[in-house]
Amino acid sequence: MSFATKCVCDGCGKIKGDANKWLLVYEFAFHIRKDCRPMFFGVRTWDDEAAQANGVRHVCTAACMQKMLGEFLGASVTVVPAVSAEAQE
Repeated sequence: MSFATKCVCDGCGKIKGDANKWLLVYEFAFHIRKDCRPMFFGVRTWDDEAAQANGVRHVCTAACMQKMLGEFLGASVTVVPAVSAEAQE
C-alpha cells in the first residue's frame, strides 16, 4: 500500500493488504431536495490515490459491494449463480 492510512472494508471490516484486489464504491446525490438519497452508485477498480478521496467507500470483495448495492437500493440483493449448459442437461 503506497499510503500510510490502513484501508478497512466498509462492508465487513477486513483490512486491505498489498496484494488484495479491492474495489472503490461511489454514491452520488444530486441534491434537488435536502432529504434526497444518493441517486448514483458507481464501482471502479482500486487506485491508491482515488481511495483517499472524500466519500469513497472501500470494498474487499464483490459480495461486500453487492451488500452495499442492496443497502443503496433499500433492499437485499440476491446473487443467483449461473448454471452451465452441462448442468442443465
